[in-house]
Amino acid sequence: MGSGSLSNDGLDAMIISIPHDKTAIEFCGAHIDLFTVSPEMEVTRFRGSKTSLGYQNDGELLPLETHEIPLDQGLSFVVTTDGIPTQIGNEVRRSYGNKRMSAKMHEAADNSPKAITRSLMRDFRSWQGSEERRDDITLFAFKPLELEL
Repeated sequence: MGSGSLSNDGLDAMIISIPHDKTAIEFCGAHIDLFTVSPEMEVTRFRGSKTSLGYQNDGELLPLETHEIPLDQGLSFVVTTDGIPTQIGNEVRRSYGNKRMSAKMHEAADNSPKAITRSLMRDFRSWQGSEERRDDITLFAFKPLELEL
């Protein structure tokens, strides 16, 4: 919309930076979290800032925290939009939640991005049942040390 609009739209976003030396990644999320899954299936959550971008804020800089995460051998990373943890379940009428999401990542066959996304999405579909989807869903899993940079 043009300037002077009454619109107050915003968005959730994240930025991940991987330097050429591949020693760490930098993550900054606006209402999006990042999870790591170790080869031992330990899941760690790095919380994004509790703010979204684009809302009218009188030109103030938004307080967005940046996390620097060492790139250990075999570490996988998972990013999702809030459509997964906030989805209401068909049977129990509660949200899926970050604890359940972390548990399903932990229960994956291994920490490959494919195994993690399979475990998570299989359980998520079952959880959702015939309940209407309430938000967009994006799930992105990767292993940076296996990427060609």
